[in-house]
Amino acid sequence: MNPVSTPPAADLAQLRAEHAAWSQAQFGDVSAVGPAKHLSKEALEVVAAPCDPIEHADCWMLLWDMQRRAGISDEQLTQAIREKLAVNKARAWPAPKEGEAREHQRGELPAGEVTVADAAGILLTDRSAVLMLAQAYDREDSAQRGEPDPHGHEFQDEEHFKEWQSERIACSEAALIALGGQGR
Repeated sequence: MNPVSTPPAADLAQLRAEHAAWSQAQFGDVSAVGPAKHLSKEALEVVAAPCDPIEHADCWMLLWDMQRRAGISDEQLTQAIREKLAVNKARAWPAPKEGEAREHQRGELPAGEVTVADAAGILLTDRSAVLMLAQAYDREDSAQRGEPDPHGHEFQDEEHFKEWQSERIACSEAALIALGGQGR
């Protein structure tokens, strides 16, 4: 009698759960930052051996760990991928070039008439753009009040900077959503 084979998706789910338990026991309650930094190193190993499944496995396990440690559910990730794919499809891209990273052309909006809501939606997908918007607002607000540049000083520590950054990003995202952009 032939043993019943487990579907690959079930195998992957079981491995993911096994990896999560091991990672939690091994590394404890840390954020997604460490695995993200490690991923950048493992990605270089994929560059060196692009057809080696072991190198790809290293990257996937780190991606799983980042997602879990960031508290992002599979449903949230699926929705974020759908949103980001729609944005990427609307962007202009340079011609492919073997072995080279290809990034979208900056400042390009989808062809045709672009509404404020479209632009707000595109900005909402780029966290660094949202932070730049927040910083620009802070500078303009301070200038109009005759106050010094709020970004010209050092933060007491990384925690204060992250708190400030998170608050500013949340305010900017709320403003973009009010303009008609879709929330993440």
